[in-house]
Amino acid sequence: MTDISSPSVTVVTLNTWKCDGDYFARTYAIADGLKVLDADVVLLQEVFASADGAIHTGEAVRERLRLQHVHAPARRKPRALAGHHLDSTSGLSVLTRLAVTESTVLALPSDPADSERIAQIVTLDWNGGPLVAVNTHLTHLASAEELRTRQLAAITEAVPNGVPVIIGGDMNAEPEDAPIQWLRNESDFADADAWDAAGGP
Repeated sequence: MTDISSPSVTVVTLNTWKCDGDYFARTYAIADGLKVLDADVVLLQEVFASADGAIHTGEAVRERLRLQHVHAPARRKPRALAGHHLDSTSGLSVLTRLAVTESTVLALPSDPADSERIAQIVTLDWNGGPLVAVNTHLTHLASAEELRTRQLAAITEAVPNGVPVIIGGDMNAEPEDAPIQWLRNESDFADADAWDAAGGP
């Protein structure tokens, strides 16, 4: 377990793919894989949750990992699970072993063809001060690089200055695409990219 005074923090991001496919088997596999990775912060997207709370990907994973869980529901509609249509959301979850001191949800610019998009902004107690973890899932629309750039811009405008910030999630963009290039080279925000640190693919 990482001490909150540690100078390093490990982060994993994963799109859990809502309730598609073999949902229950995949949820167990996700929890098992994350347990092996033993990250300090886990950012999950497309987190399926039935409206009555009986089925919840984030909670199922939290129980296996014994981490704190902050959830932001989004995109409510009926979805098919095991042959049944359930009123549900597909939201964002942050799981962490660090202390959570604040959590907010930011509505992002969106397109009616894609509906609601949000960012989850969670402040953690780390290394003697705050660490801001931003979890998001940008629009999937194929020809929407300008919209994805505006979504990233909204995030950079919303996070506090002078504290370490991690932006993670499903960007629906490759490293060479315009939104990521804007964040890296034009926003005056990004100091480091995990893609570069890991040596690319």
